[in-house]
Amino acid sequence: MGERGLTCLLLLLLIFQTLRPGSCQPPAPPTFCSRTLSRWTCPATLPTFDQVDLNKYSGRWYEIGSNGYFKGLQEAGGECISAFYTPQPDGSIQVFNGQTRVLGALGTSLVRGISVSAAGICQNARQICSEISPMGSISQGIRIIQQVATNISQSYYEESCVLVESKAKIDSSLMTIDKGLDSLSQSVSQIQVLNIKLSQAEGKAKDEVAELTKIAAQVNNEIEDNIPALLESIASARKKVTELAGKLYQKDDTKEISQQLFRAVSSIQEFEESLSGHAATIRATVAATADSAASFAYEKNEGVGGFYGLYGKAVAANATAPGKLSVTFEGIPTPPGKYWILKVADEKSESYGAAIVYGCSDIPGAGTYQPLFFLSREPTLSEDVNREFTDYVRSLGIYSECHEVFVPSSQPASFMVSGICKLANI
Repeated sequence: MGERGLTCLLLLLLIFQTLRPGSCQPPAPPTFCSRTLSRWTCPATLPTFDQVDLNKYSGRWYEIGSNGYFKGLQEAGGECISAFYTPQPDGSIQVFNGQTRVLGALGTSLVRGISVSAAGICQNARQICSEISPMGSISQGIRIIQQVATNISQSYYEESCVLVESKAKIDSSLMTIDKGLDSLSQSVSQIQVLNIKLSQAEGKAKDEVAELTKIAAQVNNEIEDNIPALLESIASARKKVTELAGKLYQKDDTKEISQQLFRAVSSIQEFEESLSGHAATIRATVAATADSAASFAYEKNEGVGGFYGLYGKAVAANATAPGKLSVTFEGIPTPPGKYWILKVADEKSESYGAAIVYGCSDIPGAGTYQPLFFLSREPTLSEDVNREFTDYVRSLGIYSECHEVFVPSSQPASFMVSGICKLANI
C-alpha cells in the first residue's frame, strides 16, 4: 500500500470512529462561532435578582460600563453617564438618564456610523458561522460525502479514497475559516473600543484614528490573502467529487449514490458563493469604517459641554419577578425594552451599591440586540466587584465580544470637581 493508500485508510478509520455509536470525541475549545450560535436568539429564561427592593434600588447610579454597540448608538459623544430612579405611587419607576456632551454633531454621527458598521461586520461573520455549523448547508453536504465514502469503501475503495480526501480538504478549510472568524471578532472588538474612545473624547483623536485605520487594513489584508485560497481549496475538492459523481452515474448500481453526491456538490457550491459575498461585504464595510474614522479630522466639536437628559418609565413585567422590568422613554416610539436586574452588590445594606442590568431583544434575521450595564453608586467600581460581575455574566453565557464588547464608561474626575456632572443630580 502506497503513501496515498495509507493516508486514505487512516482517514477512513477516523470516519468509522466518529460514526461508531458511543464514540467519544474531546470537546473543541469554544470559538466565536460556537459562542455566538448559542446566543443566536435571546435566552427564554435567565436568572434575575428577584428579591429586589425598588426603594433600595432608587436614587442615582453611575454607569461603569456597557457594551460597545449600545454605547456607540445611544450614548455617542457622551461622558459622565448616569441614571436617576424614583419610585412612583403606582409602583412604576421614573427613569432619568443623563450625560455630558463631549463631541459635536459630526463626531457623534461618525461614532454611531462606526458602531453600526461594526455590527454589520459581526452579523456577516455570524451568518458564515451559521453556514459552517453542523446544521449549515455545507455541513450537510460533507455528511453526505462522508456517508457515501463509508458505504462504498468495500466495493469501490479508490472512489471512497477520493471522497475521503475531498472531505478532509473541505474540513481543513472550514476549520481555518472558523479560526479566522475568531480573529475577525477580536479585531472588530478593538475597532469598537477605539470608536468609544473617540466617542468619549479620550486621548487624541489622531492616535485612535491611526490605530483604527491600522486594524482595518490588517483585517482586509487577511481577507484578501486567505479567502481566495480557501475558496480555491474548497472548489478543488468539490470538482473532484463532481467528477466522481459523473463517473458513478454511468453505472447502474451507483446511480443513486451519484445523485446523493450531486446534492452534496450543490450545497458546497452554494456555500462558496455565499462566503465570497460575505467576504466582499465585510471588506467594503471595514474600508468604510476606516473612512469614517478619518473624517474625525473635520470634527469642530461645536456645541459640546451641554447636558443631555432623557426621561422614561420602568415597570415590573411580572409581579412574581420584580427583577424583570420593562422600560420606555419619552419621544422614542419603540416597544418597551427589557431591563433585567441580574445581580446586585451590598444586598443587605440600606441601598444597593452596584448592579448588573441586561436586556435582550430578537432582531429578525439579524441575531440579537443585548445591552449590558454595570452600575454603581460611585463613579468607580472596585476591581473585586468588577471581576465578580464579569465572571457572573460569563457564567450565564452572555459573551461580550465583536461589536458587543464591554467598554468602560468615562466618569472623569475633572467633571466631578467642576460640577458639570452634578447637573444630573436632580
